[in-house]
Amino acid sequence: MDFQYLYIPIGVPTFHLESAQAEFDASVSLLKSLDDAVVAPSEMLLSLDKLLAFLEGKHPDLLIVQNVTFANGAYIAEVLRRLDAPVLLWTLKEPVVDGGRLRLNSLTGAYSAANVLHAFDRPFEYVYGSPKEADAQRAIAATIRAARLRKALRGLNVLQVGHTPQGFGFGRALDMEMMTTFGANLLSIEARELIDMAKSYKADEVAPFLEDARSRLVGLDALPARNVEDFGRLYKAYSDYVKAHHIGALSSRCWPDFFTAFGTPVC
Repeated sequence: MDFQYLYIPIGVPTFHLESAQAEFDASVSLLKSLDDAVVAPSEMLLSLDKLLAFLEGKHPDLLIVQNVTFANGAYIAEVLRRLDAPVLLWTLKEPVVDGGRLRLNSLTGAYSAANVLHAFDRPFEYVYGSPKEADAQRAIAATIRAARLRKALRGLNVLQVGHTPQGFGFGRALDMEMMTTFGANLLSIEARELIDMAKSYKADEVAPFLEDARSRLVGLDALPARNVEDFGRLYKAYSDYVKAHHIGALSSRCWPDFFTAFGTPVC
């Protein structure tokens, strides 16, 4: 399924709807210009019934929840009950401050929504500003890009070759953390398995990989011939494994395994 994000403009009809409509129209225009994968309602969602009707059947990768006017916590609670996606809470500035009644009261609605988000233990991004403000535009654009990247990482196969040495646990990847944070699948293989693969190749099988390496690496042939040949073997072993298992990202241990067991480092 392609990337999709929802614009959810919540509010109540007791505020200055002409001002709210102007902010709604500008917000939709901005979001479409930033990323046209936005799904926006045809009108402001000024009742729970309209909100629920809009959410029906949606499965977004990002929620942009905007208090187009004040809305109580029941609105965001219904969103969180139905959808499990990262949240950007967007608060609008008052279009006019003249000592009279607030036109939108978006900020009070944001306090209410943030309290519910905290109660649901849902982290969220936050932006405060008009859709015409550059700072707000940059923050919203960055959040959408991050959500797109998170979507792209789902189903990614990440290969981990070997284990981190003692004292280097800070660099160790954990499969459940990778899955829950990014949706990526972490695969592991021992260094010796790739070394055994490298040792099994014939010279003519390695030749194309050495030719490719020479076109990419400066000074490769200045190294000892044995190391160059063994590097080509490792290059083929890694390439074959990556292709066979559809690996999209790779991390590898080098010292001391490849020095002691193979005589040529992979790093």
